Amino acid sequence: MVGTGQDSGGLRSRILEATRQLLIEGRDPRLVSIARVCARAACTPPSLYHYFATKDELLSEVCDGVMREFMSGLQLQVRTITDPLEELAARGTAYLEWGLANPGEYRVLFDRPSWAIAGEQRQSDASNGLAELVDNVVRCRLAGKLSTDTDPFIQALALWGEVHGLTMLAIANPNIPPHVLHGALQASQAWQLGVSPRA
Repeated sequence: MVGTGQDSGGLRSRILEATRQLLIEGRDPRLVSIARVCARAACTPPSLYHYFATKDELLSEVCDGVMREFMSGLQLQVRTITDPLEELAARGTAYLEWGLANPGEYRVLFDRPSWAIAGEQRQSDASNGLAELVDNVVRCRLAGKLSTDTDPFIQALALWGEVHGLTMLAIANPNIPPHVLHGALQASQAWQLGVSPRA
């Protein structure tokens, strides 16, 4: 069965790492071909297909691992913050900075509509962070720091859409200065949350 064979000589791991490196270098999943992965991993296409039936399956597994790293790093950035509103702002900043530092991987992680809707995720997909964001929004509401007029899931999705859009804009336009991006993020968060922008 594809994907369940023993990792002979570490080949499966090499294929995954080669794919990830090609994503980092190319910044675009469309540039990652089976031929290029095989050349980087020093294997043949039949050997690759022993573990991964399609290119999409290969990219998905790579991105599940990257997503786990992303979410772990993001949680690390906010875990000591006690104010839920400050946590929400810090979560957005950490998200943007990771996307800027990992443009190729970010494109694959989030440029797939079916991954964005929690109810449609495959069981094997790593968390996309939406549940954590909704929880953060709920805590802001309970603390009286966020409006309760809208469903918390809708609020979280709106916040995610804003930072995601800004991150994709920055990746597509790498010459935008970092201080401009962070200023835009703060202004966007302030508008969405109904608070004053941070100095």
